[in-house]
Amino acid sequence: MTHIRGLYGGVLSDLAIGPKGIQGNAGRCSYSLDRKADEYTGFSACGGLQHPADVHLPKGLASKPGAEQAALIAVLLGR
Repeated sequence: MTHIRGLYGGVLSDLAIGPKGIQGNAGRCSYSLDRKADEYTGFSACGGLQHPADVHLPKGLASKPGAEQAALIAVLLGR
């Protein structure tokens, strides 16, 4: 499991990414995503509006060091 805590976009963030899903917030957006095969599906909310969301992480991401994984995931979710 990868756990990201810190400031993102000036907002305290706390995000957990693991084999069961992605839960928490990154910046002003929150995520509640369950893992299904090679993707994470569920909902994201930014500014209070909840929307369906799908996240596909690159296959080679798991082989990267933890800090690099955290940085790449934060960039992907912050877009």
